[in-house]
Amino acid sequence: MTAENTKNQTSFRLRIQPYSAKHIANSINCSVATAYDWRSGRRAPPAWLQDSILAEIANYHPQIHYENKTV
Repeated sequence: MTAENTKNQTSFRLRIQPYSAKHIANSINCSVATAYDWRSGRRAPPAWLQDSILAEIANYHPQIHYENKTV
């Protein structure tokens, strides 16, 4: 794993923390196991897809804070 991949994975993990694995799974239709892996930092989606995933989750759950802002 390259340093850039590690940085992207850490950034994604921190940005997805406000959401529970169940919220993530329901909003983007992935498995709860995948959502747990993302939240723990064991895995991350491709860097080019991360912002889209976070936006979709935020749209599905606007009452949850996203990047220190209410969406």
